[in-house]
Amino acid sequence: MIRRWAIAAVMLVAACGQQEDPAPPPPTGAESTPSPPTPATSTTSSSSQSRPSVAPKPSRTLDMRKYTTQACDALTQQQVASLELSSYQVLRATNLCRWSLDGGKTTFDLSFNTVMDVLQLYYDEADKPYWVVFEAITVGGFPGVKRQGDSKPPVYNCQVFVATGPKQGIEVRAVSTGVAADWCGKAVKAAEFVVGNLGT
Repeated sequence: MIRRWAIAAVMLVAACGQQEDPAPPPPTGAESTPSPPTPATSTTSSSSQSRPSVAPKPSRTLDMRKYTTQACDALTQQQVASLELSSYQVLRATNLCRWSLDGGKTTFDLSFNTVMDVLQLYYDEADKPYWVVFEAITVGGFPGVKRQGDSKPPVYNCQVFVATGPKQGIEVRAVSTGVAADWCGKAVKAAEFVVGNLGT
C-alpha cells in the first residue's frame, strides 16, 4: 500500500514538472504583416558652374565717330559679301544697319552704342538659363561677349558685343527663321571687320 502511494506521488510530481508547449513562431514570408513603406526622398544637384558677373574693362578707347551715324558704311562691299549678306535688303538707321531677308525672317543688325556699358548688361544676364552659350571674346584687343539663346530649329540666333571704351561699343545681332548658318561666326567676323576698319 505504501509502495503504491509512493509511485503515485512520483507520477504526480512528474506531471506537474511538464511545461506547456511554447507559442508558435510568428509567420514568415508571404504570411508576415508588411511594414509601412518608407517615404521616398529626392535630391537635386547642378553641375553647371556660375558664370562671371563682372565685365572686363577695355584698356583704351576706340574713336567710333566715323560710323556712329553711318552704321552701314562700317563694312565694305567685299566684307558684306564674305558674310553672305549681299542678297539681303539693307535698312539704314542713325546708328544701326540691318540686313534683312524674306520679309524679316532673317535679320543681321550692326549697331553702335555710345551711351552705356552694354557689355556689363550682357554680364548681368550671364547666368540666365536662356543663354546656352556665353563666351568671352577679344576683338582687336577689346573685350567682348558672344552669346546664343536657347532657340530650337528652324530658329537660330546669336549676339556679339565688343566694348571699345568705358561706355561704348559695337553690337551685332543675328536672328533667323529657316536659315541654318553659323550666325555666331558671322557676328564675330563682322565685329572684327568693324574694329579693323576703325583702325585699331
